[in-house]
Amino acid sequence: KHEGTQLRCALFSKPEGFPKDAAALATVTAPVTGGIATCVFARIAPGTYAVAAFEDRNGNGKLDSNVLGQPTEGYAFSRDARARFGPPKFDAAAFAYAGGTLTMQLRVEY
Repeated sequence: KHEGTQLRCALFSKPEGFPKDAAALATVTAPVTGGIATCVFARIAPGTYAVAAFEDRNGNGKLDSNVLGQPTEGYAFSRDARARFGPPKFDAAAFAYAGGTLTMQLRVEY
């Protein structure tokens, strides 16, 4: 169903601008295969971060929305932070990163 699409992931280190790509510390795009995509952020210093991701179905590099501003592509946030009348706050998605390898799963909402 989602084969051939891309998951665009953005890593944030502060609340300002979250979850807009322009404010991200780093962005990564990964192909969706078998309903799964893996975004890898390398050389990240220990600290507090949040991740925002969306399935870029049409390859335009942005989360599309309808006339009411509701997303028309799937999206996800770290810590399963939920969007309620707009994106969650940075603090709701924030997690501590101590260094090394950290694996987390994000559940995309449609």
